[in-house]
Amino acid sequence: MEDLFFKAISVGEKLGAQYVELRGEKTFKTLLTTKDSHVEIVREGIEQGVNVRVLADGAWGSTCTGSIDKSSVIKAVEDACRLAFASGKRTKEKVKLAEVKTLKDKVLVKTKKDPQNVEIEEKIKTVLTVDKSIFRLNSQVKSCTIDYLDLTGTDFYVNNEGT
Repeated sequence: MEDLFFKAISVGEKLGAQYVELRGEKTFKTLLTTKDSHVEIVREGIEQGVNVRVLADGAWGSTCTGSIDKSSVIKAVEDACRLAFASGKRTKEKVKLAEVKTLKDKVLVKTKKDPQNVEIEEKIKTVLTVDKSIFRLNSQVKSCTIDYLDLTGTDFYVNNEGT
């Protein structure tokens, strides 16, 4: 993803943008819902996308895409540049960025157990065990809904100033 983002930044600069940033995300997600000891929803999947923001001709242009393939990301940069230049033609007060120190960092979060390596059946069993425990805890409990969500993924942020 990082190489693609740097290529996309080059495209934005070639189109005349003074500032280009891309924020990308690829997330694996599991969602479970139980109600009164019955499984109602089970969903697993990948969500991904890129948000592009550029400054050109003193105005912002912003677009996003739900795909992280080369053509989609490049098109998003081109569209953001078009929007910025169109806005810049009508903007009387031009945006100027402040000088700031750049930062490069990598953050890794370690978990005891990667949720992607846990079978969906085990997750369902755990949620139903909690559900049964709640009903056993107090006889006054008449209904119980549990929503379970786990997320694992990667987020990227890059800009043409070195961050």
